[in-house]
Amino acid sequence: MKKKTALVSVSDKADLIILLKAFKKHDIEIISSGGTAEKIRKLGFEVKKVSQVTGVSEYPAGLVKTLHPKIHYAILFDRKKEDHVRRLKSENITPIDFVVCNLYPFEKTTKNTLDREKIISNIDIGGVAMIRAAAKNHKYVTVITTPKDYRKSAEELDQNNGHILPQTKEELALKAFKHTAEYDSMISSYFEKENFPDKLTLSFDKKQELRYGENPHQEASFYKKHDLEKQISFKKLQGKELSYNNLNDLNGVVRILRDFMNHYESEKAVIISKHTNPCGIATSDNLYEAFTKAWDCDKISAFGSVIGANSDIDKNTAELIKSKFIELIIAPGYEEAALETLKEKKNLRLLEIKDIDAFKKIPEVDYQFIDLGMLVQERDTKTYDKLYLKSGNIDINQVKELIRFGILSIKNIKSNSINIVREYRPGYFQMIGAGIGQPNRVIAVELAIKKAITNLKHEFNNKYKEKIKDLILVSDAFFPFDDSIKLSAKYGIKTVVEPGGSIRDKEVIETSEKIGINLIFTGMRHFRH
Repeated sequence: MKKKTALVSVSDKADLIILLKAFKKHDIEIISSGGTAEKIRKLGFEVKKVSQVTGVSEYPAGLVKTLHPKIHYAILFDRKKEDHVRRLKSENITPIDFVVCNLYPFEKTTKNTLDREKIISNIDIGGVAMIRAAAKNHKYVTVITTPKDYRKSAEELDQNNGHILPQTKEELALKAFKHTAEYDSMISSYFEKENFPDKLTLSFDKKQELRYGENPHQEASFYKKHDLEKQISFKKLQGKELSYNNLNDLNGVVRILRDFMNHYESEKAVIISKHTNPCGIATSDNLYEAFTKAWDCDKISAFGSVIGANSDIDKNTAELIKSKFIELIIAPGYEEAALETLKEKKNLRLLEIKDIDAFKKIPEVDYQFIDLGMLVQERDTKTYDKLYLKSGNIDINQVKELIRFGILSIKNIKSNSINIVREYRPGYFQMIGAGIGQPNRVIAVELAIKKAITNLKHEFNNKYKEKIKDLILVSDAFFPFDDSIKLSAKYGIKTVVEPGGSIRDKEVIETSEKIGINLIFTGMRHFRH
């Protein structure tokens, strides 16, 4: 029982020679089957076939190779129990001390083909059984599931006269259990048809360790969910590594950018976001103007912001961006001259969307982790089904697209929120003021209106009051009292949009009629907590 044996069965054959050299050096016999055995021979090493150990030849298509008592008992038996050892000897079973195994490339197959038979054929059976058996008996068996651990294992064999330390065996066993858990998660995700199953299994890969979290005293890392790989994919063209706050802010702007890319394909749209809240949004037929109008909404908050655009950044816009302090830009692309201009700002992070069609696909559900567990909900992808004029005489058809723009903006702002939007020239819209995330909706109304009026004063000087009547105030939820309506009228707002649904809707409508407010209900709330 002193001579050691390694069972090697890998789909990913990268760097295998590192381990094979170590096994040969320490007189560890190798057993294998199928393609792995062929690879080992080609690399110049001796290998015994699994069929020589089991006495059973491989079944067609390699369906059954290692599922045999002479393999699994050789892995699982307890070396300290006399009856285990006796049974091993009586059946002439050779102990297996190392299991080197990684699984059929199921995830890669799902990305490369839609052929269901081919995908199902890449569900590994024997490999999972071997890995779990070895991990369970890690006190005696070393299990290695990734080429990343080959070199470290080889070095430890050299340092410890052909042995792996108990602590290392336990660490490798933990990786093995994670490997099979992740594998099963990918398979169940492939077959899952429900957004809200009774059992929810998610799998994430660690992409990078971050310098710190929201604050320097907090450690942090970034993990990426498997099935989001093709949905949120970008290339960093320059700038420092993305921090925890960068990634969180990026996520905020991506949510809004996707909405605008899907609703404004033929127009240029710019989103300026700060701490995951949009502080400026605008559309235009040219990107320079869209950026200018978005920036003008809240120039102070835009300092140190994240910018999202639905079209390539041109040189003129790049020159304008260069004059501002911005943390990060994400866009489908950059004109060569624009890229040269922006690269003069070495710390500015530039991200390029890799696949527009995949990027525009909005995930069906939101996940939010809380201390008690996780909340899962459908994405808020709607704006309104129908608009209902409750007071006033405004032509809804003339403002319905501006209202849609306002709702697209506000549904991505933390509640309670109010935004003020306008059509600054025919067909093009701007968020001109916002009251973001206030516990008190009346305060949110006042903040939004005051910002909008400040911006109008800058643009029109003393004539700003004439322009207030063209603004539309949008609320993410209903007004529980008529105080916000009275406040809007006090500042000269003529049109208010809200979902309706309050027990005091009648009071709000009557006040609107009395003081001359065009009140429009959408029938659809847009909270975002």
